[in-house]
Amino acid sequence: MERKIIIKLSILAASFISLLISCTLPVYGESHFTLTPDKKKIEMGLYFGGDTITFRGTLPQPGTSLIVKVESNNNPPLKLVRKGKVVFFWMAVKQFEISNVPFLYKILCSGDINKTLNKDLKKKLGIGYESLRENMELELLKGKSSQDDKQVVFDGFVKMKEKFGLYEVREDAIKVEDNLSFTFDLPFSDRSVEGEYKVECFAIKNGKMVGKAETTITLSLIHI
Repeated sequence: MERKIIIKLSILAASFISLLISCTLPVYGESHFTLTPDKKKIEMGLYFGGDTITFRGTLPQPGTSLIVKVESNNNPPLKLVRKGKVVFFWMAVKQFEISNVPFLYKILCSGDINKTLNKDLKKKLGIGYESLRENMELELLKGKSSQDDKQVVFDGFVKMKEKFGLYEVREDAIKVEDNLSFTFDLPFSDRSVEGEYKVECFAIKNGKMVGKAETTITLSLIHI
């Protein structure tokens, strides 16, 4: 009888320990997926010439690819003009207001984006310029509309943003080590403005998202 009680107590103790261990073990894709910047705040003075933040982290699983998306939180509407030929000169013939697009937008990938993401996941995560074009709202303020306005205005908008260092899509931009650690640099150009910028890091394996980590970078003006 005494032996049976001891055996039952041993089984209960083992069950309790097993339950305790299962409750405290980290979950892959969450606790094992880290993203840490070397600083979370950039101060912009009168002669701000841009700055770069270095990120480091740990992958949730072996064989994982990474996609990083950076977007500004404050995205006011922007007015742009479309030029046309009037007699012998190129002049502004239309004016538009565009909205629902980020002021800053950057995509970084550890490899080839099209090999990392399928079409559905790319759309779901908002990766690539095509997703921006689909969401962009365009209002004609001056001139006569035409069928290609949205595409022409969007192409010019992206070209301008890339020139200012505010938009970019970079492949092979994240260095992944054999020990599952990774690192990448995120530049902010001198055209960046005060505000918060959301950095999202997606872990992708076999066409599926297996983890997500995120943080926020703050750019602030120094008032003299």
